[in-house]
Amino acid sequence: MKFPVLKLSAKVVLFGMAVLLVSCGPSPSYRSFMRRSQEYYASLARACETILAENGTLIKQRKLSGTDQLLPPIIRDLHPAYVYVNSNSVGLRIGTGRGSYWVGWSQNFYDQSLWELETSAEGMRRVVASRRKFSLPTNDNQ
Repeated sequence: MKFPVLKLSAKVVLFGMAVLLVSCGPSPSYRSFMRRSQEYYASLARACETILAENGTLIKQRKLSGTDQLLPPIIRDLHPAYVYVNSNSVGLRIGTGRGSYWVGWSQNFYDQSLWELETSAEGMRRVVASRRKFSLPTNDNQ
């Protein structure tokens, strides 16, 4: 009689291990992402700038697959589920389920010359890098 119980226990353990393996996808964990260097964050911000430049300023919003070959390699290496692009921001959804998080490159709401690379996970937002971008004033009087 003990053998059916052992078989059932083995099946439950194997099922639990399979679920664990499937949930551990190729995307880096939030903790792993937060341990990156400032040089890495600067490179990621530059990659987001490339996406913005390629998509122009007239788009409202575009959702790209995280596997899109047109994405810069540094972004594809994060294995995003998808990438949102609009005229002044890029957002990456990394992972799925409870372990997922956002990485965004956008203008600061209060200071339009300040651009920030920020993360959002479990209700907490953190700016991991920032830089100032100045635009030249236009002279419409000529």
